[in-house]
Amino acid sequence: MIKESIKKGMPFNIIHVLSGNKIDFFPAGNDEYFREQLKNRKKKAFDNKRNAYFASVEDVIIRKLDYYLEGGSEKHIEDIKGILENSSEKIDIEYIDRWAAKRGTSGIWKKIKRSEEHTSELQSHSFISYAVFCLKKKKKPKTIIKILQNI
Repeated sequence: MIKESIKKGMPFNIIHVLSGNKIDFFPAGNDEYFREQLKNRKKKAFDNKRNAYFASVEDVIIRKLDYYLEGGSEKHIEDIKGILENSSEKIDIEYIDRWAAKRGTSGIWKKIKRSEEHTSELQSHSFISYAVFCLKKKKKPKTIIKILQNI
């Protein structure tokens, strides 16, 4: 299933059963936005031995908006609201506004922002419980699978 998702450029996730943590993987595409997303990725410690690249909070929101538009699943909207409420990072709302307009998701993004306006800020200072990786498309699926098997 993971190999097939990577080949098709489709997202997939892995859930660590013991902790309940979920990692969403979004293989990078080949357009202007995806090049920007790869530039924005953040290198962080994955564990005591390894580093990994993580998507910016803004890019996670943009991708969630895309997936909502494609499939209509309210789960993506709830995820976005959770990110806005729980992100420990300052969120660049203008960046999301710009890309949402370019990607045709600004209508739903505006509704989400309005629903979050009752809070004093768009984010608090707690920790997001999941991480999102940006995978470069030129990596071979077999290589990525081996990495995942060693985690």
